[in-house]
Amino acid sequence: MKNKNYLTEEIMWNFTDDPEYPYRAVHDGKKLLVRLNDFPAEHLYTLLADDEEIVNFDDWAAAWSRAPKSSERKAARSAAAKSATRGTAARTFGKAKPLGYSARKG
Repeated sequence: MKNKNYLTEEIMWNFTDDPEYPYRAVHDGKKLLVRLNDFPAEHLYTLLADDEEIVNFDDWAAAWSRAPKSSERKAARSAAAKSATRGTAARTFGKAKPLGYSARKG
């Protein structure tokens, strides 16, 4: 059976906590892993499908996407929360009247 050319397939990769296998995905029912090799003595990466080595490569495939790392997702959520809080405070306090202000004309 001929191997599929995964380097041309649109695949969304998820970051793992394993430094040897930093990315994983499932594509067409196959469990895919990207292994980090001993570069420059070897190719930078090896693609595995269901634990079988498929291809060695050095450049990330143009059709592939990488989901952000969990730390990047947490940082983005934190920044969004801070931004939303600042916006709420500005909307709330931006309408407040200064101390000593009276609507009565004197």
